Amino acid sequence: MKLTRRTWIPVHRWSGLTLGLILIFSAFTGLGLAFRTQLEGMVYPGMGAGQNCAAPVALSRMAQTAQQAHPQSKVDYLRVKLGSGLPTAVRFFDKETYYFNACNGSIVAQQSRYDGFFGFTEWLHKGAWIKEIGGIIMGIGALTCVLMLAGLGIYLWWPRGPRTFKQALTIDNRAKGKAYTLGLHRTVGAWAVAPLFLSAITGIPIAFEPLQKAMIGKEHVRLPGAPKTAAPKMAAGEGKAKWIPASDAVIDATWAGIMAKTHQPSEVLFHVAHKPGEPLEIYAIDGNAPHAQARSMIYADPADGAIIKTRPYDSAAFTYRLYYWMLALHNGLVGGLPGQIILFLGCAGAVFMGVTGVMSYLQTPAKKARKPAVARSERMA
Repeated sequence: MKLTRRTWIPVHRWSGLTLGLILIFSAFTGLGLAFRTQLEGMVYPGMGAGQNCAAPVALSRMAQTAQQAHPQSKVDYLRVKLGSGLPTAVRFFDKETYYFNACNGSIVAQQSRYDGFFGFTEWLHKGAWIKEIGGIIMGIGALTCVLMLAGLGIYLWWPRGPRTFKQALTIDNRAKGKAYTLGLHRTVGAWAVAPLFLSAITGIPIAFEPLQKAMIGKEHVRLPGAPKTAAPKMAAGEGKAKWIPASDAVIDATWAGIMAKTHQPSEVLFHVAHKPGEPLEIYAIDGNAPHAQARSMIYADPADGAIIKTRPYDSAAFTYRLYYWMLALHNGLVGGLPGQIILFLGCAGAVFMGVTGVMSYLQTPAKKARKPAVARSERMA
């Protein structure tokens, strides 16, 4: 059987009308996150109420204050954006987050990760509302976009015969009804396919956790004095290993070590809790980093805060660097404002193509039922 353009049209149509709905939902929620960096401080004034000072308050004091204010959970990490004037964030395992003025240690804002406009939109966009499989569902939408909608769509759009690229990239205003709707669908799709493809393909490793872990890799860091053999596995029924919070002295000692090991970092995320036998994990973004997710890893001894090992971003494995470049690109953190605008237009194009695709299907006239054939003997009667 020869596969022609007409053969692939139903495949493109029905993948768009089914799995493509996931893509439309992802693109629509992505529109609300495109300019989050610029708008978050305006939407949540308290989160922009930080302050730069020569002698900031100790991180341990802010962690302690947050713990007293929210005793029902444990502190997971602290995020410090140095030199930005933004407050220091203290996040708990239940996603509750407190924001501190680093100069006087006062709480300036409080909000759960998925609360507010941007938090709720992120919750929808990531599929966090469908526990366990939400990310997989969003990943299926991204794969559908890459293979069935973008890839197959380009094949179907590609000019053939006397039709030129100029004609294929312009809208024919003379067309009416379904022909005009399909013309809009094809033309807008041709212009939006590049940013949409980038957004979708960079979202795939974010959505599929096994792929994400494979690209990042696991850094094996042995604590000083720890046995070389792996820790015995927990017996059935013992449950998961509990997270152990670092002491105030360890937090401050680790922070001093981070500042000594890094070169004017713009951001530091410091996990102040660890599992038994594992180090404290920190990542830092260098002030001259190639993008906003270029994470250099730092590992510290939870006993005294001493830095055990560092893994600069520049010397990390290629797949590690590729993953975080894709994460930055997907979040609109590459290319500044022009990069955000391009991704916004790609998401808008996806929503528009979804709408016009459904409209063109609804505009298709129903096929008339064929009249049953009359036997020759009956016609002659």
